[in-house]
Amino acid sequence: MTNERKELLEPVIRSIMESKGHATDEEVAKAVEVFDTLTENKTAYSYEHPDYGPMVKEVPEALRRLLDNSDDHKDLSLKDDIMDECSKMERSVLVDAVNSIIYFWMDKWHKFDSDDEEEEYDDNEEEYDYDEEELAPRQKYCGWAYGGKVRNMPVKTLKKYTLRIELKDSNPQVWRELEVPSSISLSSLAQAILLAMGWDEDHLHQFIGKGKNYYSTSQNQPDSPFSQGDKDGSRYGISHLLQKEGDSTVFEYDYGDSWRHVVKLKKVDEYAAGEQKTVQLTGGANACPPDDCGGIYRYNHLVELMQKKPNSRELREFYDWMGCKWDATFFPLKEAAKAVDRMN
Repeated sequence: MTNERKELLEPVIRSIMESKGHATDEEVAKAVEVFDTLTENKTAYSYEHPDYGPMVKEVPEALRRLLDNSDDHKDLSLKDDIMDECSKMERSVLVDAVNSIIYFWMDKWHKFDSDDEEEEYDDNEEEYDYDEEELAPRQKYCGWAYGGKVRNMPVKTLKKYTLRIELKDSNPQVWRELEVPSSISLSSLAQAILLAMGWDEDHLHQFIGKGKNYYSTSQNQPDSPFSQGDKDGSRYGISHLLQKEGDSTVFEYDYGDSWRHVVKLKKVDEYAAGEQKTVQLTGGANACPPDDCGGIYRYNHLVELMQKKPNSRELREFYDWMGCKWDATFFPLKEAAKAVDRMN
C-alpha cells in the first residue's frame, strides 16, 4: 500500500470507527488493510461457493457491488487471506467504513486508476441544468412492503408491546412508535417498520439479535444467497428478542446503505377485555431518507447542506434526482398509519 493511499484511507476509517466506539489502532489498521486489499485487487465474490457463501454477509453489499462492477468482475474468486480478515471483523465496522469511504473518497480512488485530472466544479455555477419549477413542492409518503396480513406466533401469555424505533445516527432523529402484540412474527414486524418509516422495500432486511444471530425477514427473497445461514424470521416472534421493558434489538434494511434501526421495548401492557390485538402506528417524527441515497452519513450530509448551503450544486442534483424539494421534517402520520393498519 502506498503512503498516499494509506493517508487517504486511514483518516476517514478512523473517524467513523471512533464515532462508533471502534477506534483501537489494531482495528483501524486491520480495516485499512482489508479495504486496500479488496479495492486494489478488484476481486469479487462467488456467491454460490460452498465455503464463501455463509461468510458473504461479512462484507457489505455496497462493497460487493463495487467489486462486481470492477474490470475483473468475471474472476469470481476471493483469496483466503482476504476472507479470513473480513470474517474476523465486526460487520458494523465494515459497514460504517464502506459507507464513509465510498462517499468521501470514491473520487480519490479514481486517481489510482487514471492519470487524468478530475474535473472540479463550483457549487454556485449556473451550467447545471436545473429547473426548480419542474420539481414537486415536496416529497410524498412512499412506504411499501411485501407481505399480507399480520402473522402471529404462539406465546404463553399475550402482551401489548409499545416499540420505539429510531433510525440510528439520524439527525434530526427519525423515529416511529408502534403498538404490536407480543406474538407478532419478526417478518410481520419488519413489514410494519418498513411501512411506518416509509421505506420502499427494494432491498433485503434482517433483525440482528445477541450473539450475532441474524433473522432474515425479506419475504420477497427468502432464498437469497445473502441470507445463507440466517434464521427464518417468519418462524420467530418479537418476544423471542424482547421480553422486558428496556430490551432492544437492531433491524437493518439494505445491507449496502445499512439503515440500522434500534427497536426498543418501551412498554409492556396487558390487553383490556375486548381490546383488539392489532398493529398500530401511534407516533413518529421526521422524514424517512430516500432509498439508495448512500446511507445515513450521506443523508446527514445532505440535510446539513439544506441548512448551510441550500443552493449548492450537490443539493440541486439531489433534488433533481428525487424530483422534489426535500423536507427533512416531513412525516405524514395519518397516511403511514393507514398503510400499517392494512396489515390487520
